[in-house]
Amino acid sequence: MSPLFELRGVRVGFPRRPSVRGRTHPLACLTMNASTGQMIGIVGGPGAGKTLLAQAITGLLPDHAVREGPVLLDGAPAPGRLGTDLALVAGPKSTDAFNTHRGIVFSPTRDSRRERSRLCSMTIAPRSHTPASDGLRIIGSLARARLVVADEPDPTGDPGSVRQTMVRLRRIADEGRCVLVLSRGCGELRQFADRMIMLRDGILAAALPSQEFVIGLPRCTEVPRQTHLIR
Repeated sequence: MSPLFELRGVRVGFPRRPSVRGRTHPLACLTMNASTGQMIGIVGGPGAGKTLLAQAITGLLPDHAVREGPVLLDGAPAPGRLGTDLALVAGPKSTDAFNTHRGIVFSPTRDSRRERSRLCSMTIAPRSHTPASDGLRIIGSLARARLVVADEPDPTGDPGSVRQTMVRLRRIADEGRCVLVLSRGCGELRQFADRMIMLRDGILAAALPSQEFVIGLPRCTEVPRQTHLIR
């Protein structure tokens, strides 16, 4: 069976910026795939490239960023399909990145509130909160999207709320779609994901079934680079 989602040697660089620690591409030669019914956890510390990867998949890359290599959904380019076959869930830790780079404004419209309630009622902030602290932001329809990209979907950090969000994302995958969850931590995520992928300095450092991933370690970011474990 052909994968529903696929990256083939994807690189993202900023030609107008100087290299950082000798790296000319913040994302370098990423290859991965996922099939229908799968929930994939993608973890890494600050600067690992998680949000940049989400931007590359959704077509919301920063200005002056250049992507090389195909990003495919059902064998066709995924960028540009946001709002139809592709949906984005952005937590407050990553919302500013999307707002800043492409002028995307996550306004608390009736549609966005309905999508958030569909995902997890516990993530909807009280009415007294300002839009900027209003929890999750969603572009697209979670009911129609074949691929859902969730970047740091933990608006409160409350374990009960995080778990309920993961339960809903797991259900979306079980409906025959594909879910990518990008997160700094892996505790709750590892319990619901089929596979776990670790990014470090923009490269794929490890990819394993979730039950084999960093067992016994308190933090995913403590795992050493293990390119020989990629499968």
